[in-house]
Amino acid sequence: MEVLPEGTPVSLSDVAYTLQVGREAMPERLAVVARDVTEAIDALTRFAQGQPAPGLFTGKVDAALPLAGLLSEGRAGTAFLQVAMEERQLSTLAQLWSMGVELPWRTLHGAERPRKVSLPTYPFARVRHWFPESRPVTQEAASLLTPRVEQALRDSTVRELPPPASREDYERFNSLMLLGFFQRMGVLLRSGERYTVDGLRTKLRVAPGYTRLFSALLNILARAGYVQLAGADVTTLPALDAAAPHLERHSLQARGERLVAQAPMTAPHVAIMWACSERYGEVLRGEIPATDLLFPQSSMRLMGPMYKGNPVADYFNALVADSLRQYVAERLAQLPDGGKIRILEVGAGTGGTTDLALKALSQYADRIVYTYTDVSRSFVQYGRENFRYGFMEYSVLDIEKDVVPQGYSAGAYDVVLAANVLHATEELRQTLRNVKTLLRPGGWLLLNEVTTVHDFSTVAFGLLPGWWRFKDDLRLQDAPLLSSDQWRSVLGAEGFPKVVVLGHPDQHRSDLGQNIIIGERDRRSLATAARTLAVSPAVVTNGHARVGQGTAVSTPRGRRPDLESVIASCVEAVVANGAVQLDPSKPFQDFGVDSIFAVSIIERINAALGIALRSTDLFNYASVTKLAEHIRATFPAADPGARPAPAPEPVSPATPIVVQAKPEPAPAGDDGLLGLLDRIESGELNLDAVERFVGGAS
Repeated sequence: MEVLPEGTPVSLSDVAYTLQVGREAMPERLAVVARDVTEAIDALTRFAQGQPAPGLFTGKVDAALPLAGLLSEGRAGTAFLQVAMEERQLSTLAQLWSMGVELPWRTLHGAERPRKVSLPTYPFARVRHWFPESRPVTQEAASLLTPRVEQALRDSTVRELPPPASREDYERFNSLMLLGFFQRMGVLLRSGERYTVDGLRTKLRVAPGYTRLFSALLNILARAGYVQLAGADVTTLPALDAAAPHLERHSLQARGERLVAQAPMTAPHVAIMWACSERYGEVLRGEIPATDLLFPQSSMRLMGPMYKGNPVADYFNALVADSLRQYVAERLAQLPDGGKIRILEVGAGTGGTTDLALKALSQYADRIVYTYTDVSRSFVQYGRENFRYGFMEYSVLDIEKDVVPQGYSAGAYDVVLAANVLHATEELRQTLRNVKTLLRPGGWLLLNEVTTVHDFSTVAFGLLPGWWRFKDDLRLQDAPLLSSDQWRSVLGAEGFPKVVVLGHPDQHRSDLGQNIIIGERDRRSLATAARTLAVSPAVVTNGHARVGQGTAVSTPRGRRPDLESVIASCVEAVVANGAVQLDPSKPFQDFGVDSIFAVSIIERINAALGIALRSTDLFNYASVTKLAEHIRATFPAADPGARPAPAPEPVSPATPIVVQAKPEPAPAGDDGLLGLLDRIESGELNLDAVERFVGGAS
């Protein structure tokens, strides 16, 4: 870093090429993928400080030799390296090299190779340095969400907004339009009609996928006073008769025009309701997809104005931009010279929030890295084509899944931004845990979220499957949304103890129903000077494996354990982490299983079931559930549920059985390796995850 300060007139590619072909590679390896000198310095600075950084890979050749050979030898290995070279998969190549794979660097550069340049030799010192053994020390990062910063954020909410529509007029229009939808389907025509909920749904031939929406629509009509819901019974009320004159098309049209004149920002809502008016029944019956209605001819003609040029959307996007700018200004004061702030946007989509955020951050272009992500590759490509700032990166991210196997470093980001994204996930608690993994201690989760359910949203967005994806119990009625108080509660429970909620200072603007929510990740982190792994051998006494602090995993006499319980007991006995109940759906690596553990676990399972699994099976079927399915398919007689449980052989407590880890040769042939490489290429696995299983633990 001292030899190549920022601004030095030397080509980074020349430096990289010189280090690749002009230096002897050592067993302890460090590889950096960087676009410029500044980025390289930032990654090296973070490494020196013991912090993770995107594009930074470390490895020890002796420990990784089994995996290095597995990935580089034979026909499949050669093909894998060739593809990685041709497609310039630099992160993959950096990971391979750090594990000991010798790479043909000259092939990577092709005919026009960089120059070799003069660089300093290795500054070896004749002094040995050892990390002292120490217990983990709790450190706490400084909070940036101070009272002064919070007040500055609240000051930014004072902005002019167009006058709102009357909430009563707005909801009255929506409920009348919805009642018209039902009447065009031939029901709810006059007071005194009686149905059961199931009977009415059957009469209207509502498709199974719209059952939850149908119940929500009835709740809207009940709140409007048109029907009465009593358990499973539906009865139409006199208010329905009184509404008849207002259901005439000319009357509804005039009401919609008055609403738009009163509050122009409601124009997109009115247009969407009119689009729904003629074909809503067809969608409910499953005759046409909802997207045909909301996105006619695959266009954004109807939905686009909801987000672009909408004063409310613009207001909250501006608050996001101001919050980012405030964070960056505060955080830069804590960073060393050349240090960069890393911001990741989840579910960026078409960049409705991104645009203002990038403009606000452009003044800090040399000090930030902004990662534009989405679960859809097409949206990531859209971002690459439409937002071309030099400080941007683009990648696919499914925030509902563990982020580390997707190639993201834990604790690597200062801010995670999500605009109306996180509520659309199945299990919000797990989603927040994944977000927390991305953030450094004290980092910010910056949310732009709708926090109030409007009838319009239920009627229109409820047609889309994503509205009903949620499976947890955290949401508002008939919606995937959370109130601001609910967000405070769940964020606090998931490791974001300090939460600030921003909204329009005029408390009467309940029409907005939206908030900016900032959660600061807990600032405590465990740091230890010694990076050692103390693994105690698993000890079996009296036929039971001891787990953690003496917790026994056993099956009561006379009961046959199921296959999943046998597997879980073997894992718990070896890992010895005190986790008596493993989540059968989670990857083994989440519980600290590495290659040494894998050998011991498979030995225990084989002994318990009388089968012949390989330790690589623990990688190929990387959870209790998946491994159980594999065993049932391959060794059906081994399922304890399919045969009497054998009596355990007594083991003398005076002579404990110690399970020793033994290296296992790589499987013969290329088929297994090709499958492994396919999973790496598809993004299902990354090399860090593979290394933890078959690369050897240090």
